[in-house]
Amino acid sequence: MKKGQMSSVFKYIFGFIVGAVLFAFFIWFAYSYMGFAGHMNDAELVVVIDDDLTAFSVLSSAEKYLDYNMELDLAISEGRIISSGVSKDSDKALYSELYLNGDALGVETRQLNLPYSIMNLFYLDDGSTLYVAVYDAGTQEVVEDLDFPDMINVVEVGSGDLSMSDLSLLAYDYDKVRFVFFTNNGYSSDIASTFSSYDVLEVSSSDEYEYGEVEFDGESVTYMGYPMLLGAIVSEGVDSYNYNFDVVVDKMGVVTDVYYEKSRLVSANKPLCEYGGVSSALNSYKAALGGDMSWQEYKNKVENLEDLNSNLGGDCPEIF
Repeated sequence: MKKGQMSSVFKYIFGFIVGAVLFAFFIWFAYSYMGFAGHMNDAELVVVIDDDLTAFSVLSSAEKYLDYNMELDLAISEGRIISSGVSKDSDKALYSELYLNGDALGVETRQLNLPYSIMNLFYLDDGSTLYVAVYDAGTQEVVEDLDFPDMINVVEVGSGDLSMSDLSLLAYDYDKVRFVFFTNNGYSSDIASTFSSYDVLEVSSSDEYEYGEVEFDGESVTYMGYPMLLGAIVSEGVDSYNYNFDVVVDKMGVVTDVYYEKSRLVSANKPLCEYGGVSSALNSYKAALGGDMSWQEYKNKVENLEDLNSNLGGDCPEIF
């Protein structure tokens, strides 16, 4: 082989080697960047979810699916939205299971009024839990009025028609079954022997179920209004619900203080009107928040405020 020809061959080989090295480098760089970009996407994702919820909260009641064209692997814990270890603190009351997975996130929001608008509550669901709401003749209307969101997979059934064999077939496609009894639970042993992954909640109230208690495995929590009852039903457990309960009560204090100051201002401008009663009731309500009040005490204070406020009108405008 001539010298010029050998030189061309070596150049070709050298160029091939250099090209292969560069190609390998770019493959490595692209792979590394993908991992880095994925981490950044997690950081952006949790912020975007919280922002979407904020935008969603302008509606008093609405439901939608959040789809970000990616597989979601989320955790919701004590006001934090978490994805792959990246978290975003949220000031919202977020009710859900601890882990949420899937390609879309079901979200519903409902406004809580006690008696005036306090805040929007949010319910998040990935469709992995089957809910079974069990009622009797006296609570069937309560279950209907609760109006479970469409995104939640729920079976509403009378206690006399509850069939474990039928439910076991329905539950095949779900990770867990959560029973919610609005009546006496006489099925504990049947549930335990039929399902490997389940929860049992029991709702109790001597009222019309707008106020009451929900029992999780022997621990009871207080709820005020159907929006909070729904929050208890879809919460991971007692600790999760209680965290959001504190968020709600804190916001109640802020809003109540606004109306209390408004009552004092209006009273000063309308000396012929009787605002003393509603002003005093607002102050008492605000002072009691954060204490260990029963649902009956919350109910009494809310209804007293509603009555005092409704007695105003005309030249004496209502406070809320």
